[in-house]
Amino acid sequence: MPANTPSNSPSSTPRRTPPSTPRRTPPSTPTNSPADTPALAPADTAAPAPAGPGPAASPRTARGVLALDAVVTGGNGLLYLAFSGPLGELFGARQALLSGLGLFLTGYALALAALAARRRPPRPAVLTVAGLNLAWAVLSLVTLAVRPESSTAATVWIPLQAAVVVLFAVVQLTALPRRP
Repeated sequence: MPANTPSNSPSSTPRRTPPSTPRRTPPSTPTNSPADTPALAPADTAAPAPAGPGPAASPRTARGVLALDAVVTGGNGLLYLAFSGPLGELFGARQALLSGLGLFLTGYALALAALAARRRPPRPAVLTVAGLNLAWAVLSLVTLAVRPESSTAATVWIPLQAAVVVLFAVVQLTALPRRP
């Protein structure tokens, strides 16, 4: 009897044959065979995860807060520029005033964006931005107080935007890394 053929006799022990190499199926045929699944690399040799937005985009970092401030300030400035006439009527302000504020805010937003683009914004610069934000909020409220004839929209908008600006200042100050 040949060595690799099965026997019908109960006394014979089956011989093991070497395992055959699994047949690969063409790529167009789906399969669930573990032999067709590529092996995963061990954890220590795996490729690093792709870089995501990282800490720069986080509102918990100075860069993130500066970037968000730039977007909000720039949007506000562009709205003042584009709609200075209708907003002037709504707020009871001159169109030239809102156009000037829009131009200033847009330029300030570009400066904020440039600062946010730096890998590590300088601490004095972030402190200056926070101080300017606080000054803007105070001046906004003073303007409302000295203009009792302000429209209802201005009476609502000015304290609302002042509160947002104060919030930016507080978050910018808290996002600064501690001094070494």
